[in-house]
Amino acid sequence: MAERYDPRDVRPSRVLIVAAGGVATVALFLVAIGWFLRSASPVDGIPTAQQPSSPPLSVSLPAERTRMQAATEADLHHFGWVNREQGIAHIPIEEAEKLFIAHGWPQ
Repeated sequence: MAERYDPRDVRPSRVLIVAAGGVATVALFLVAIGWFLRSASPVDGIPTAQQPSSPPLSVSLPAERTRMQAATEADLHHFGWVNREQGIAHIPIEEAEKLFIAHGWPQ
């Protein structure tokens, strides 16, 4: 009787052995990962991640813009303290320009 298949084909038993080995390898990796995740404990001293608080939203943009512009104008055109303890003050922009032209960049 003549063979009904090509004898050069792959043997089905070898395909099953390779497939079973692949399944066993995947199962082994899943077990190892599960064991690792269960045994890993959080490190003490590291804070957990927290959601940053959202910035406060402006309810009146024109009024907020007007307030900010007024504060900026006051800083640009008036004398005032930035940090009194350290002796840091701000001066009007026109005065700063005059001083810069007269004396140059401070050393």
